[in-house]
Amino acid sequence: MEGIDALLELFARNREIAEKLYPELDQKLRELVKKNTEPHEAALFLIKLPEHFEKWKTEVREYFGIKRAKAIQEKISFYNSILFEYEYQSEVEQMALESVKDELVEQLEYWKRELLPKPKDSTIQTESFEDLDDTSYDDLRNRLRYFHELGVYEFLQNQFEQKLTPNGVAFIVSKMVGCVENTASKNVRASMNNDTFDDFHPDRNTKRMKKVRANLEKFGKRI
Repeated sequence: MEGIDALLELFARNREIAEKLYPELDQKLRELVKKNTEPHEAALFLIKLPEHFEKWKTEVREYFGIKRAKAIQEKISFYNSILFEYEYQSEVEQMALESVKDELVEQLEYWKRELLPKPKDSTIQTESFEDLDDTSYDDLRNRLRYFHELGVYEFLQNQFEQKLTPNGVAFIVSKMVGCVENTASKNVRASMNNDTFDDFHPDRNTKRMKKVRANLEKFGKRI
């Protein structure tokens, strides 16, 4: 049993080596997992998958060098498998994947960008509140933090004869910043409902909101 456990751990930790050395066993494991997973369980797994993104980002930030690159590559392989390699036989699985596909593709692109070498610029000065970059994938989340702090959502809501719902605001915001509507909706709802317990509320990331407010204060905004 210990030998089997070790082999399974190898598959979990380094799929590339496992597939190369044991291709037949790799295929059998895939089939075994498929047979023992009900369609509704697979569908629920797919629907909940985007929710793990923020947690995985936090985990990868703890790594550096080769370990960080390997962790990111594992994420890319995982997303590619989910999106492009696995065959979903049941309609419920196919519908579940379709409902989160845009988010997963967006997250996959983030991991691919994270593998790119970071540009070096000796003229950039270190900011307080740690070296927080306003132009990484937080790029998107960051723009929405500025929208929150500047009252953009409320402004948009009141530009129409009938006051827009948060979903209506999210639709417009998604077009403004170039993201999928579902992603914008999660951020807009949390902000407009002032739900500070929601992971998508801007104030859940205290350090980044301090950076946003500090930047706005430079231009005289009253905080």
